[in-house]
Amino acid sequence: MYAIYFVGEQKNYFIPYVRIRIPLATYLFSKLVVNAILSFLIAFLMVFIPFIFSMYIEPVLDIVHLYPADGNPIPYTTFEQLLFLGTLPYGIIYSLWVGLNGMMYATMGLLLVMILEKPFVALSIPFMYYLLGNFITQILGYEQFSPTYTIFPFSISQQPLWTVFVPFTILCIVIIILGFYLKENLHKHYG
Repeated sequence: MYAIYFVGEQKNYFIPYVRIRIPLATYLFSKLVVNAILSFLIAFLMVFIPFIFSMYIEPVLDIVHLYPADGNPIPYTTFEQLLFLGTLPYGIIYSLWVGLNGMMYATMGLLLVMILEKPFVALSIPFMYYLLGNFITQILGYEQFSPTYTIFPFSISQQPLWTVFVPFTILCIVIIILGFYLKENLHKHYG
């Protein structure tokens, strides 16, 4: 979310002027926090608003007429295990999950922009990570651990809920490593 603006700050040499007023670590951390919050909210709302519309508003308006899907190849998906909590809690939990993943990928992008000198490469790496993760898991026959199927599990049969945490944990480890690397090399990049 915020990585593009940060690239502009780097190109316009804004950061050396900021260092006079605020510690660099504090400034960069605040950028990461704002980026995380905005990315989470946008990803959350991108799922939650259509959920609210399709579950609560559309039935009142009766715009869409659905017919039973005969022979649906995927009767239940991974997060539908949470439907016992109710429709609204299911929608909130799933939207939180998508928001959390969106936040993590956006944080990875901003951290890479802060670390690497080539913004295009830095912004491309999260997409490559996501796409290569899908490709590699499917080639190896572990598609249940694919980033696509763990974030949007609507084209794979129901998996245990723990499977969604495998790629998420790997993503968290990558972000922690990038964060520590930035912290240790902060003055090397911005000195």
